[in-house]
Amino acid sequence: MRKEYQKKANGKFLITGEYVVLRGIEALAIPLKLGQKILMVPYEGEAIYWESFSPEGKWFECALANNNLAIISASDEGKARKLAEILSEIRKENAQFLADGGWWVRTDLEFHTQYGMGSSSTLLALLCDAASVNPYRVLKNTFGGSGYDIACAFADGPILYSLQHGNLNPEIKSAKIAEAVKNHLLFVYSGNKMVSSGEVKKFASVSVSQAVLNRLSEISREASDIEDYKVFGLLMTEHEHLMSEILARPCIADSFRDFDGTVKSMGAWGGDFFMAICEEVNQAKNYFHEKGFPVVFEYRDIAL
Repeated sequence: MRKEYQKKANGKFLITGEYVVLRGIEALAIPLKLGQKILMVPYEGEAIYWESFSPEGKWFECALANNNLAIISASDEGKARKLAEILSEIRKENAQFLADGGWWVRTDLEFHTQYGMGSSSTLLALLCDAASVNPYRVLKNTFGGSGYDIACAFADGPILYSLQHGNLNPEIKSAKIAEAVKNHLLFVYSGNKMVSSGEVKKFASVSVSQAVLNRLSEISREASDIEDYKVFGLLMTEHEHLMSEILARPCIADSFRDFDGTVKSMGAWGGDFFMAICEEVNQAKNYFHEKGFPVVFEYRDIAL
């Protein structure tokens, strides 16, 4: 039966475990208040008409033949091909998904496309939910990656995420970030958009000892239990130094030596958002504004 489908998926931030979550460690991640909404409406026809919007307005549209997903028209051929690839992968489990007549689909991002908050993961999670298929299998065969962002899409709070049981059956545990810690956390947009898939490929050949992986897992778990923001900051500094050695890249704190607090990379190093832990958030906001980073979120403003 053809039914309208409407839902929202959450964006995400990866607090700990960037890169090494791919090696099976436990990573601490948080779902965001900002996400992506989708509306799918059946109509009489033989095409899938797709429109995507963000705070800047319409940023993509296309039409696909519903039977074979051939591109009829597109504002961006590359994006249309990727969408057709995702739908084709979904149809390996649900052959009738968006194939039974015409469909009009509208997506609405609540964040700017360059922010790296999960425009791809929220879309994939929504489509797989609508089709009742395994999103981790579809992710593996399309974008790749660990899938922590898929887990955040419908989470209602922080999670500890691990691939110790494999990519198709991740372990997801409820976690927490203490109220006393939340009050001292900021998320700062770096101004750079990173392509996560490219970083994943680069990391595939990097060697990491089991002892270091074990310690990074411990940091994720400890960070979920800490009640003191200063101790939380010390854990994040240790995490950053370990990752700096693994990636052979400088810590982001090297760029903010005069900052009164802790600065930690999140996700793909060198892009998207980084985290700041500080005593006075308003003072820290002013610091980053003066440094040329105008987009700064407090934890309570952005995280679920």
